[in-house]
Amino acid sequence: MNKHLLAVERHLLLLVVFLLLKKEEKVKKEEEEQKRKEGEMKEEQKKKEEKRKKKAEEERKKIEEETKDEQKKKEDKVKKEKEEQKNKTEEIIILEERKRKNEEKKKKL
Repeated sequence: MNKHLLAVERHLLLLVVFLLLKKEEKVKKEEEEQKRKEGEMKEEQKKKEEKRKKKAEEERKKIEEETKDEQKKKEDKVKKEKEEQKNKTEEIIILEERKRKNEEKKKKL
């Protein structure tokens, strides 16, 4: 009878050890799964951050390009106005020179 109880006790101890090992294995798998999920979340967050940075950089470049275009238009406008003013000044000088020559001709006559 004593041997029988020892065998049952040994069997129960083996069963407890087996269940503990199973539990430990399950916990390890859960921890690995949690680490994997955390890694995926970090990777996803990193991708989102990179995407956000890329979008911000594109927006900055776009604004910079628009600013350059506007500055170029302003410079072109100023240049055109200066050219027009120069042409008007030259026309006035030519007209005054003609007027002076005409007056000289009239005086000679």
